[in-house]
Amino acid sequence: GHHRAGVAFVGRRIRQVDATHRVLDIEQALEREGDAGRRAHQQQVERHAGRHDRPGHHAVTSQPRHRILAGRMIQDVDGALTQPFAAVRQQRLQCRPRRVWLVRGDDDAPAGPRQIGRLDVEGKAEDLGGEFWPSTYAVPEGPTAYVPVVHGCNKFCTYCIVPYRRGREKSRPMDEIVREVAYLTAHGVREVTLLGQTVEAYGHDLAEQPDLGDLMRDLSALDRLQRIRFLTSYPRDMTHRILEAIAELPKVMECFSLPVQAGSNRVLDSMRRGYTREEYIEKIAEVRSLMPHAGITTDVIVGYPGETGADFDETCSLLEELRFDKVHVAAYSPRPGTIAWRKMEDDVPAEVKAVRLHRVEEIEERISHEINSTYLGTVQPILVEAIRNDQPNGRTRTGKLVHLDAPARIGSMVDVHIEHAGPFSLRGMPADALVLA
Repeated sequence: GHHRAGVAFVGRRIRQVDATHRVLDIEQALEREGDAGRRAHQQQVERHAGRHDRPGHHAVTSQPRHRILAGRMIQDVDGALTQPFAAVRQQRLQCRPRRVWLVRGDDDAPAGPRQIGRLDVEGKAEDLGGEFWPSTYAVPEGPTAYVPVVHGCNKFCTYCIVPYRRGREKSRPMDEIVREVAYLTAHGVREVTLLGQTVEAYGHDLAEQPDLGDLMRDLSALDRLQRIRFLTSYPRDMTHRILEAIAELPKVMECFSLPVQAGSNRVLDSMRRGYTREEYIEKIAEVRSLMPHAGITTDVIVGYPGETGADFDETCSLLEELRFDKVHVAAYSPRPGTIAWRKMEDDVPAEVKAVRLHRVEEIEERISHEINSTYLGTVQPILVEAIRNDQPNGRTRTGKLVHLDAPARIGSMVDVHIEHAGPFSLRGMPADALVLA
């Protein structure tokens, strides 16, 4: 797309990029470094060759000067990368960076000459705080898009690195989000997913203190927008007012990602989750009282430090009682820098973790299949998101993946008569095709 300004972070200087995406006033940083710096850089490139496709690695490449495609969250000219390389490829930059001078987190840019900001064509710098770029947006691909609304986390769960890596909760202004979503819908997006580590925390830090429900109401007024999703939820931030907005607004999907992590109060307290088993159950009951057919998924960690067989049995009994649509389960592994890594012994043997993980998977598959079977014979509206192996697919309002046994255009809304249900997806034919037949 065409953007007014870009960002360049070259060595110790910020470069200006004009509206045609060409670099102004470029000096070769390697000339300042001399032969020794050139050789060191080449050795670095050779050491890192081929690593940039692996998750968690940042690209280190060497290429001549190049043009850039300006876009939110990723800018580079002669070498600044603010995302892992996999994300860069998704933005379809016109080329890879010549070299990388600094790998940084979303909000840890140091002050002074190394601070990354935006420069307009007159050279005026503006610090945009790391992740959020309010006036430059990448051209979307497809009918769905993710939109960050609140950054960071204040919860400090013992196993989680997010508060240390992304900082405290920081909400984007509501008008900025609406402006971005309006831009996306003007470029073909019909469904957005509002993102936050704890998405219902949105607005707590803003002067007007709007909540997620207020944001959803403003977004619902956009004519071209058909669907609104949101994740990830946290029980104590999920107020009744927000739940009422979700239930009342037709464009908001009744689909919740509400991690529980464990069913034992002792483990929940050790994790610093901030709620008890009983409080979590009450929150699920509140959701279902307003939206009886809501889709609810959860996350579970097995083998957390100190988890006993009795603790794990409580987790399994919770899954049986609440019957989630899907359970994302992982065996605990210590994350460097977290409280659990610093202060707790990883004392559950790997083989025990594996057994517990498989047991949760068995429970989840059985219950998911039973829930999905209730969709048989019903008609479910889906937004066609993709076509794989000549088969269109999309999701129900409650988040169920549906494969369509008929041609359909990406971005179209199709009413699907569900004819097959498995534990992980549904399949069917367009309802109007059945009528015609």
